Amino acid sequence: MSHPEPGPAERWADERGFEVGFADCSVGPIHYVAAGPTRGPLLLLLHGFPDCWYTWRDHIAPLAETYRVVAPDLRGYNRSTRPEGVDAYRLDGLRTDVCDLIDRFGDGTATLVGHDWGGSLALSVARHHPDRIERLAVANTLDPERLPAQLRGRQLLRSWYAGLFQLPWLPERLLRAREYRALREMYRPLSGHDDTDTERYLGAWRREGGLTASLNYYRALGRRTLRRPFDAPDRIAVPTKLLWGTDDVALRPSRAARARATGSTSISPSGSGRSYARSSDKASQTRVESSIAPRSQVSAGRQPRRSIRSLSSSKRRPAISVLSRMR
Repeated sequence: MSHPEPGPAERWADERGFEVGFADCSVGPIHYVAAGPTRGPLLLLLHGFPDCWYTWRDHIAPLAETYRVVAPDLRGYNRSTRPEGVDAYRLDGLRTDVCDLIDRFGDGTATLVGHDWGGSLALSVARHHPDRIERLAVANTLDPERLPAQLRGRQLLRSWYAGLFQLPWLPERLLRAREYRALREMYRPLSGHDDTDTERYLGAWRREGGLTASLNYYRALGRRTLRRPFDAPDRIAVPTKLLWGTDDVALRPSRAARARATGSTSISPSGSGRSYARSSDKASQTRVESSIAPRSQVSAGRQPRRSIRSLSSSKRRPAISVLSRMR
């Protein structure tokens, strides 16, 4: 079976010695970039909209010193398989993809780190498959199975774009206009982001059908939410850390998600936006060797092999920031 040709982002990964490949999942081939010891504890990095695996580019190498790090393109994105139809992007299918990746790369369990839609998916996986998830960290996201409790007041107004995305063809036309100007503008304020990074994202956005697939995440969730409430456990029985940036123009800290996550901590650093995962501020590098060590190890006097810097930079990169608070 032939796979889509690598784009600028994949060539960048190959030049740095990362593993670039496709995992055979139930839905079809899921593209991924990976690094780290093959027998290390599995860590999945799940991107959001309108990103791809490349959003985690500056996290992969430092995390891979300890973990088997896998950053996939979610279903429909970039080089991953792209099933047709809105229903192909329902949460149950997306959860299956994550479980398939855990089986493919791990020993049946993994730690999940997600941002935006990747965070929503991670919360859903942890809710339905708590036995598969060791720990969970999400940045700037909503609980997709408890939307009525979160889409109220100012948050409902901030989520206007999700309503727009329910329409056919019009969102695609607007987002493609002027060579994806609206999407390019989302990245412009990011620390460390330059025109070369933009070109690598453009390589993913230009793939045929990719933009429609990414919008179908919103459409599938909107249809499912309108039909009937989700039948799922109310609480998330997985050690969870939540992180929000106070300057996020789209999302406010989710009280509903905090209330339903076991052992969660909400962190709202001043000045940070929803783009934690997309920021590549080199000054925000932190040492993360044991950043997700269980509390039992810390309380038993097992000291981390590497020190962990506290969250102080407004441009702290999310995977490292959140993981440093998972102890």
